[in-house]
Amino acid sequence: MFRELVGSESILKSPTPEIEGDAGAAEAEGLQNMRILVRSTREREQPAVLSQSEKKARRKEVKEEKRKERENKISKKDKKMLSRKTRILRKSKNK
Repeated sequence: MFRELVGSESILKSPTPEIEGDAGAAEAEGLQNMRILVRSTREREQPAVLSQSEKKARRKEVKEEKRKERENKISKKDKKMLSRKTRILRKSKNK
């Protein structure tokens, strides 16, 4: 019954050259993209090798930076007070 509908089996067995060309190009492009991905991941995975004393110094620097950020941060309570004061000043200027 299938042979009657299709006409012959050779249509299914031999792909057309257009399809082969597209598939080949797509496969080549996929391989090229894969190579680029592998190269970029290799570059990222190579961290600088630091000695133990350098690691400690770096950790201290990071801790110091984070501590300064915490000191400079305005608390929520202070933000509310500042916004309240600015609102009051605006109202008094508009009167």
